[in-house]
Amino acid sequence: MAEQQLPPKQVPPAQIEPSAQLLPALPTVAAVAVKIPPFWPADPQLWFAQVEAQFNTRNVTTERTKFDYIVASLAPEFSVEVHDLILAPPTANAYSTLKDQLIKRMAASEQCRLQQLLNAEELGDKTNTAAPSDATISR
Repeated sequence: MAEQQLPPKQVPPAQIEPSAQLLPALPTVAAVAVKIPPFWPADPQLWFAQVEAQFNTRNVTTERTKFDYIVASLAPEFSVEVHDLILAPPTANAYSTLKDQLIKRMAASEQCRLQQLLNAEELGDKTNTAAPSDATISR
């Protein structure tokens, strides 16, 4: 005996809740993973080029979203370089400002560190090159 299929139950429009009739269909948003590589302080410009390639392939286009990805990916030792921007993000061009400042400040930080190394090297040369006195030579 074959079962008879009944048509799906249809609700007359008058019985549909009015608020349900007014809601527009929401677009479907698919989450995509952006894989930010670890920050490379030796060459921040190259690192940002890699990050921007990730943004392009994942269609990340808004300044604020890019800013948030960078902030989330920075290790604490690099976040301190731009802590003012992280704590009070610019309202316009947040990512571009963060990028420019991080590159600029990392370059200045690197220059300062190199200068300290050179100064320490000069001090080391001055203290180690003195000739021993006669009193320190044992016979």
